[in-house]
Amino acid sequence: MFIGMMASGVLFLAAILIAVGLAANAVWRAIAAPAGLPRSAGCGSCGYELTTLQAGRCSECGADLLKAGVNTRRNVIRTAGSVPAAMLGWSLIVISAGTIVIYMVSMVAMTQSVAMGAAGGAGGMAYTSNFTFRPSRLPPAADGTRQSPPSFTLAVDVDVDGNWGMPANSGTILFTISADEQEAVIAFNDASTDAWVLTGPDGVEIARGEYLAPEDVSAAFSAIGLEEAEHATLPDFAAEITNVADLALQDPLSYETNMMASAGVNANNSGAQLQQSGGTSNWGGMGAMMGSPSDYIIPIVTLGVCVLVWIGGIVFILRRRAKLLSEPRDAAAS
Repeated sequence: MFIGMMASGVLFLAAILIAVGLAANAVWRAIAAPAGLPRSAGCGSCGYELTTLQAGRCSECGADLLKAGVNTRRNVIRTAGSVPAAMLGWSLIVISAGTIVIYMVSMVAMTQSVAMGAAGGAGGMAYTSNFTFRPSRLPPAADGTRQSPPSFTLAVDVDVDGNWGMPANSGTILFTISADEQEAVIAFNDASTDAWVLTGPDGVEIARGEYLAPEDVSAAFSAIGLEEAEHATLPDFAAEITNVADLALQDPLSYETNMMASAGVNANNSGAQLQQSGGTSNWGGMGAMMGSPSDYIIPIVTLGVCVLVWIGGIVFILRRRAKLLSEPRDAAAS
């Protein structure tokens, strides 16, 4: 497969180079004076410039001009090259060159933006999302039995800012766990840190800490009446929720893209899995990914320059062609 991909890439590049070469040849044939361009009418057999058509034969080689024909400047120029072909060739050259330039400029601009974003200087994005999860049915145990998962709902509300692909640097993240009309909330009130606060159904603070651990999520389960004695898989779901919280804090972009692309979460490969039951997300998009106006202004300016170059080339081809058809051979050769 790798060899096939390499071969197809080489063939594609060769085809592009051949096409550009043919395009350049079409332009050159249209604007350059052909070799042997006659100053006046010439014999179609030997090219000798005719001064008389007496007897209908070439005075140099004696060829019958009715059979050999008479070459004129305009006839030779039009036979050597074509204006439509030259315009099409020039368009292909400009498109090929412009595509390469815009691609290179865009890659440089994006690389700089990502580097600046990693340094904390640019690339800021806003992340807002609200996803809802429920515990999915568990796989059968080794003895073939299948346990029913505990009944709870997890709502994750993310409202943070951060650099592209980097940890959140401000905002809040709320994990609301609900069961039997009771709910406990794990709140990261400052997403730039890992500090959290757990409040119970009555809104009273139960615990707080610097880093969320599975046992902290288990305390939230207990606050809403879910106990490990009745649901042996609660520690596994607590570990899943801890992993989700860590991802949302450390990489909001990956969190939102993963949630939108996946129907479930199973970050620690345990038997427990959180099944996504709905949600939406929004992040900054291309505009926010770019660290400065130059990231999109430069490609636009490059495109504008390509258009101007294309127009200038078309005008040059038409004017050069008209000049070839009107000027003497010596002037055209110069």
